[in-house]
Amino acid sequence: SGAVLNLAALIMGFLKILRGENLDCLIFQMLIASFGVVNCWPIYEAMVLRSDNGRMPIKITFISVSFAWVVYAAVSFILKLQKI
Repeated sequence: SGAVLNLAALIMGFLKILRGENLDCLIFQMLIASFGVVNCWPIYEAMVLRSDNGRMPIKITFISVSFAWVVYAAVSFILKLQKI
């Protein structure tokens, strides 16, 4: 789940950069997310790219992605409430 959250954070950071949001705040966050994504590469490989017996089961991948989505949605909701 942590690997999926790192990937989601990196993707959302790139989207914010493309939209032209505050780059000063995003640089360090993007650095941390990039470091996490690079270190989790074997996990992504086991989840998606491998086709041998070392592949992570689909059920585990689905549970991990679902849990990461719930955490991301909850944190996003809480942060939006704090801005109001």
